[in-house]
Amino acid sequence: MQAITQLLLAMSLILLTCLNVQTVSGEEIGFNVQAKLPENQQNQEISYYDLRMQPAQQQEITMTIFNTSNQEQTYEINVNQAYTNKNGFIDYERNDIEVDASQKYRLADIATYAPEITVSPQTSIDFSIQLTMPEEVFDGEILGGIQVLKKTKEVEGEIVNRYGYIIGLRLTETDTPVQRKLEVNEVRAEKTFGSTGIVAEIQNPTMEGIGHLKYDVEIKNKQEETVRKKTFDKDMSIAPNSTYDFAVDWEEESLEAGDYVLHLVIADAKGNHWTFDEPFVITEEEAEKINQSLLPIAPSNNNPSWPFVLLGMLSGLAVSLLLLYLRKRKQRQQALTVRLISADTSAHIPGSSDTL
Repeated sequence: MQAITQLLLAMSLILLTCLNVQTVSGEEIGFNVQAKLPENQQNQEISYYDLRMQPAQQQEITMTIFNTSNQEQTYEINVNQAYTNKNGFIDYERNDIEVDASQKYRLADIATYAPEITVSPQTSIDFSIQLTMPEEVFDGEILGGIQVLKKTKEVEGEIVNRYGYIIGLRLTETDTPVQRKLEVNEVRAEKTFGSTGIVAEIQNPTMEGIGHLKYDVEIKNKQEETVRKKTFDKDMSIAPNSTYDFAVDWEEESLEAGDYVLHLVIADAKGNHWTFDEPFVITEEEAEKINQSLLPIAPSNNNPSWPFVLLGMLSGLAVSLLLLYLRKRKQRQQALTVRLISADTSAHIPGSSDTL
């Protein structure tokens, strides 16, 4: 009974948290950023950096921050390496991503800059980033984004949105085509997006981002019976020198231990196809651990049923409120929080659509 009480208390706290998220501030973003494109910009018609560099070249690039608010503001600066997010798209927002084993050149080693800058109200200021290129020549691209975030005071018990911009940064040295390549490093059972499933770890070991990706996957058991068959055709993408955990949802069905084969075909818009047949095993221990982590708590004969009814009602209400909040926050963040400054708003990779 004590465990039930604790669960009810936990759900009540979740419910209160969901109710408190309505106190999001409605302030405007209050600033703008603009890249000052240098002479070695490959296309002056776009608004992000697409620079043709030389080995060992040192160059200072400049960006302007316009503080359009009536208060002094401090902004946090990050130069983030491009990565592939959990939804299968190239992203620039995070700077805590684990470095991929294939990544030879890191923006953290190339870009030097002040971590933050303060701007007086209704004024603008230029800030610079020093680029120092690797000694050896390379084919392909180094891809990232310059992130400018407005620093805000965190108030306990309130949700604080951090508003910002990201301006793309693409560094190249040659026009030599890069042979595209994808690999599957591992297939494993895992809890994915709150459900049972399996994950195929897909790696792009090359210095070229790949877009317009389509995934066709079929999973068979030892008896060669099809367990899952799906197509993911959402113009997905994968960053240079990055790894993506491609998840196949088991749709909340229990995993069964046994031998399986994953048949995966990945295609891009340039006519490339990569086919993988990867055997994998779900052990009894793995299946039980993942299944148990997703099972609802069932009442026993020794406990009254009303706490579980209340728990279910609270859970449903909390989940509904949370989903509503997340949906609204996503819409707001898409409009305000992080904007990729790009002439081609349909592209996740700075540059032209032919790089996809």
